[in-house]
This record gives sequence, C-alpha cells and structure tokens, in this order.
Amino acid sequence: MLNTESRLARSLIWLAILGLVTQFFWSYFAWPAPDGVVSNLLASDLANFIARNQTVVSGLLGFGGLTLAYLLNGWRDRTERRHVIERAERRDAGVLAREAGELATTCEQAARALAGRGSTAATVSGLRASVAMRDHMLLATPAADLARLGAGASAAARSVRSSVARLVDSVEANGKDDPASARAIATRALEVSFAAKEAHRVFDALARSGPQTADRLRMMPLPETSDIERMLSPVEDSGLTPRLLPAA
Repeated sequence: MLNTESRLARSLIWLAILGLVTQFFWSYFAWPAPDGVVSNLLASDLANFIARNQTVVSGLLGFGGLTLAYLLNGWRDRTERRHVIERAERRDAGVLAREAGELATTCEQAARALAGRGSTAATVSGLRASVAMRDHMLLATPAADLARLGAGASAAARSVRSSVARLVDSVEANGKDDPASARAIATRALEVSFAAKEAHRVFDALARSGPQTADRLRMMPLPETSDIERMLSPVEDSGLTPRLLPAA
C-alpha cells in the first residue's frame, strides 16, 4: 500500500493511518469529545492571555518556526554532504584495494619468474609497466588527496610507494640479463608484493567499514632484505625447480 512514488498518495495514506490510531486512543482512554476540549481551551486563561498578546505570541512562534527550519535544513545539508563524502571515500578505497591486490599479484608472479628462470626482457618490461605511476591511482594520487582517507590509508600508500621506488631503482641499476641482476629485481618485486598485500588489507577495511576501522589496523612491518632473499632461495635437497618459500 505504501509502495508508491506519489507523495500525495503516500501523505493521504499516512494521514488515514494517523486518524485511525488517534480515534483508537481517544476511545480507549475515554477522552471527552473534541468540541468540548476545544471549548474548554478557548475559555481558559491561556487563551485569554494569547488573545491579549497575540502580536508577541505570533512573532515568537514565527521566529521559533524559522529558527527550527533553519536548524533542520542545516542538519539535513550536513548529513547529506557527509554521506556524499563517505560514499566517495569508500569508492576510492575500493579502487585502491583492487589496484593494491593486482599490484601484489603481478609483482609476486614476476618475482617467482625471475627467481626461477633468471632475468628475461619480457618479465622486466612487464614489471616496469605494472608499476608505471600514471596507470595507478595508488601510485599517482597526490599525498594530500590520500590523507583525507585517514592515517591508515595514507601510511599504506606511502609504504607501497616507497617499495615501488626501490623496485624502479633496482630495475634501472640491474639492467643486465644475468642471475644476479634477476635476483636483485626479484627481491624488490617481492617486497612490493608484501607492501601491496598489507595495503590491500587496509584499503579493503576502509571500503567496508570506513576510516576509523582502517586507522585501527596495525600494518605488519615489511620483511628484511635478507629474509626476502631467503624466501627466494630454491628448496634444498629436492629435485624441484626454484620457487618461493612461504613466509614464516
């Protein structure tokens, strides 16, 4: 019955419901007839006082109504703006979480490939393209814009960007096609993967629950370079091809 887009029809329905409820309570509490209530009210001292000071009373009521309307409109506008901002923040956080997840997967796969087969031009080229700042909101958005998402999101983005910067430096410094260069690049790529996974956790919490929840999350510190290199070491005493060892 109330599933209608017509405001007039919805208002009439609610008025009818209000009338039925009022009639029920009037009968249940055995209140006097409405005309008697009105007659007693008109004959009361309050009615006489209002009649003598109707200009002042009218002014007070009008001013009070305007004040109430102003306060209600201001509260509604602030609420709507806050909802718009929250929706925008969660939408941005969803994009950042998706980008962080994709970056983590790409860098981990590249690290596995480099650790297993050595440096290849295709792998390094794809890795360089995957961390191009112009292609990622996570890497290209100004720090001031990320700061509005909260301290947790800002710290997560900063961690990813620092790791990406070290990866780019490693790619530029280790351009030779040899195992040592591949291992150096793989180490930094795996570091980016760890940072991106932690950032994904923070951004996902921000998208789901808001900045306060994301700010309370404690980011795990990135592994030391020596620990990452051990993760890239091949499995000893096995005939398997080199692969990444699981993190402790």
